[in-house]
Amino acid sequence: MTSTLKPTLGTIHLWGIAVGLVISGEYFGWSYGWGVAGTLGFLLTTLMIALMYTCFIFSFTAAPLAKPVA
Repeated sequence: MTSTLKPTLGTIHLWGIAVGLVISGEYFGWSYGWGVAGTLGFLLTTLMIALMYTCFIFSFTAAPLAKPVA
């Protein structure tokens, strides 16, 4: 017996979620960060978070390789 997932979200739904995330980040996160930290501080913080996220993705993708049948 094989089970398959039924697609429930379409292209418009995913687009709407992405636009909502961008708008909420624009009005609640980016503006505040820029105002408090300034341009250089915000750039350094953004680069640090991007590096941390990249390390997280690499470690998350390496985990299944350590134990492929879990």
